[in-house]
Amino acid sequence: MIKILKDTLYKIVSIYWKIFKPKTYGVKVLIVHPTDTNKILLILHSYGNKILWNIPGGGYRPKKETAQQAAIREVQEELNINLQSVAKVGKYYTEIQGKRDTVILFTGKLHPSFLIEQNDEIAKLKWINHQEALEQDNVAKIAKTTIRYQFDLVK
Repeated sequence: MIKILKDTLYKIVSIYWKIFKPKTYGVKVLIVHPTDTNKILLILHSYGNKILWNIPGGGYRPKKETAQQAAIREVQEELNINLQSVAKVGKYYTEIQGKRDTVILFTGKLHPSFLIEQNDEIAKLKWINHQEALEQDNVAKIAKTTIRYQFDLVK
């Protein structure tokens, strides 16, 4: 029942975005494995686009919190982990969902003894080599952009 409500709400919000084209702000966090720095964490959301692997993140309001605070909060909400630190690696602009979205891109550092506990927003998660992620068609463009920034592959 909750899943149906989330899907319905997401569809309603998507229609609103396409009509009114609001200016929004978001964050995305590329989490690099603490012991194998070639591996990154990808997630599959349980709502919205359910076939594209992505990285954790979400919206924020600049008047209420900083992008850095939002990045830490979003990872905590989605994966129930506290990051040791986050570092800004870039910025991404998109209108793909109808809204005018500015997304601040971060990388997050985990404590070596981390434990991930996903919530109902996340259908699946996986660790994958960053080069392999860049080659896959089912990885979101924003995730690939963040990977390129992190690994100095920006063209």
